[in-house]
Amino acid sequence: MDKEFKLLKKGKGFEVYTQTRNKADIFYICREQDVSLEDLGIDLDNLVLFDKSVFTTPLKEIYIRHPFATKEIDLDYIDSSFFVFGKALIESETKYNRAPASIIVKDNEILGYAVSGNDYHEKHECIRKKKGIVSGSYEICPGCHPDVHSESKAIKQIIEKGKEDLMFGSRVYLYNHWWACGPCSEKLLAQDIHKISFSKSWTKEFLKIKEDFLPKKIYVGCSLTQAPGDFKKEVENFKDKLRGKYDVLDFVGLEQGTAQDVYEWDTKCVRDCDLFIAIATYPAVGLGYEIGIRHEMKKPMLVAAKEETKITRIVQGMEYSGYEFVRYNGLEELLEMLEL
Repeated sequence: MDKEFKLLKKGKGFEVYTQTRNKADIFYICREQDVSLEDLGIDLDNLVLFDKSVFTTPLKEIYIRHPFATKEIDLDYIDSSFFVFGKALIESETKYNRAPASIIVKDNEILGYAVSGNDYHEKHECIRKKKGIVSGSYEICPGCHPDVHSESKAIKQIIEKGKEDLMFGSRVYLYNHWWACGPCSEKLLAQDIHKISFSKSWTKEFLKIKEDFLPKKIYVGCSLTQAPGDFKKEVENFKDKLRGKYDVLDFVGLEQGTAQDVYEWDTKCVRDCDLFIAIATYPAVGLGYEIGIRHEMKKPMLVAAKEETKITRIVQGMEYSGYEFVRYNGLEELLEMLEL
């Protein structure tokens, strides 16, 4: 039975709230920067970070307790175009819309993929369901056996292709599920796979995670290398005005970190933010790449350019729910659109 959002524990500099949705225990934590997780006095076993505020005080975090987790595998919740592929796999390969899909990826190349299950449940009743087993004991049912889980099937597919050696250091994108079972985790470790990513958007919807606990994340993209100083100052002022209501993710910068640091942080921000604002008044290769990532994911995006700016018709011709292209005279007009 699902539990309502309620206060679990409160102390100096922290509050912990909890909620149970679809058999998952979810923890909402609000704490000052000098308060550690260990200071909270709660059971931290198998807690996996779902999301957190980045540049706000106090720090706000959401954790999900997994039925199984091992420190040997890094678990995270992200959004990625690989999950779009996973959803399409499920729709094309099974009638069971709750079947998980696994895509094993290395260096942005798909090594193998699979959807959980076989035809057993089309002919027989699930043995686990008949016994009232909600989780675990997969081995007792041929249709639920770990060998037919999507992770196992994807590994088998890669081995059959003769690409077993490529699995070292790869990542599993697991769609339509918010945790990975013990047997599958062991099989992944046996192939030196130590990373599993779950779909943040799917998990948020399936577990009905309380969205208003964290401030909305906004990432602002624009030309930096070629843009004049006055424009960059205007964008910084625009971001400062957003910070009162939103968690504004900051760009690493032109001089901080390595080129790889910049790439990894920037693309993570583009993928993870609730709204990406692309100010396209000045051209930039990086900004075009960011727009492409966001468009592929079909996540909310606002592209804005000054009235007199020439903009490629590719950007003007994009259409999907959550996308908008607008013209502006001053960035304060965008603040009005965001109701600030």
